[in-house]
Amino acid sequence: MKSIIYKNPVISAVALNIITLIVFIYAINEKGYAFTLIIMGIAIVNTRIVNSGKNINKMRKVIIYMSFILMSIIYISYATHKIYGNY
Repeated sequence: MKSIIYKNPVISAVALNIITLIVFIYAINEKGYAFTLIIMGIAIVNTRIVNSGKNINKMRKVIIYMSFILMSIIYISYATHKIYGNY
């Protein structure tokens, strides 16, 4: 499993972020807001992928970090909309 993740670091990190975002959106729709702490774990996993991945250059690092930042922004925006948008 590790070899697959580290051999294709960009694909695995982006896929991890997309799957996490889908789980977060489902949790928000089910009124489960306790998943916010998992963002720190996903950040650590993304950093480990960047540090241990093969063939990582500056552009690939930027893609991995931007996918995480985009996932976080979408999650926070959606949660804010669901909590404060429906009065």
